[in-house]
Amino acid sequence: MVKKEQKDQYQIIWEAIIPFLTKEAHEKLSNLKIAHEDLWKNVILILYQNVQAGRISKITSSVVEDIINKIRSTYRRETKIKFKRV
Repeated sequence: MVKKEQKDQYQIIWEAIIPFLTKEAHEKLSNLKIAHEDLWKNVILILYQNVQAGRISKITSSVVEDIINKIRSTYRRETKIKFKRV
């Protein structure tokens, strides 16, 4: 039951930001929703907060890409390779 309510909340947020999206940004977010739903949720929450605060009036694909890159950089782990001589 909780999952369904959360899904409904994200759907409401998604519908609220759609009028602010350019066609390219809408396509990019739609593809992101299919491929990486957790990342999509984070991105639309950030976009929604910025729209509500009046910081963004039109959401372009470059704005979406910037947000995605910022989110990914915070979650990216560095790979460490150690060589052991035998």
